[in-house]
Amino acid sequence: MTKIVSQLQKTSKFKGFLDKNISSEIINDCGVIFICSLEGNVLFWNLNAEKLFGYKSIDILGSQLPFITQHSEFELEHEVSNNKKIVFRTQKSSVDGNILDLVMSVFPVKSESKITGFCVFVNEYSDIKSVCYIPLLDNSIIREQKRTFIQLRNIIIATLSSSKKTINQIANDSGINWKTVEKHLTHLIGKKLVDEVFSSEYVRIFELTNIGRTHLELLRFEEEKKYITRI
Repeated sequence: MTKIVSQLQKTSKFKGFLDKNISSEIINDCGVIFICSLEGNVLFWNLNAEKLFGYKSIDILGSQLPFITQHSEFELEHEVSNNKKIVFRTQKSSVDGNILDLVMSVFPVKSESKITGFCVFVNEYSDIKSVCYIPLLDNSIIREQKRTFIQLRNIIIATLSSSKKTINQIANDSGINWKTVEKHLTHLIGKKLVDEVFSSEYVRIFELTNIGRTHLELLRFEEEKKYITRI
């Protein structure tokens, strides 16, 4: 991780992208992430990207992204240069030849208001396809579209119970619109239930505080009591 941080700090386009005190644990808890220049050169490659694609960061940093075609690179550069977020499904080959069915979310990376590259969050399509929405409260009584602020906030807290997550990951896992998630995260941070552990121009990462975990345990206890009462 030290080599990766050093590489980014030396790259003027992405200077300041990662604070030198940000731990590798935070970066690697957020799924598969890599960053490329507009020319397709890899500037950041986290541990989960190594595991999924098989390419080691020490070998791939500074090199051309191995699974992108010249045509695809042109399309990405065109879309990202228009300040657009792109989400698409694609198939890519790992270093050992396995075909990976993937969903990629591509975000523009800016330096002094100028777009200089793109950041990619990668999910395996099978993981997204298998995601189901499980409400904290009984969905037979409360319809999703009529959930209160308290219910939405409790769902967000429950979604953060397993690991640190970005706004998009919370939205995908909870079934709540990302704008709604962002709004309620502000409230939860103010109540010291959630902490923002990393922030940049294009990604923010959140985790539960100790107060938040205590709150979640109380919620689970109340749910268990309701379940036992119904039995």
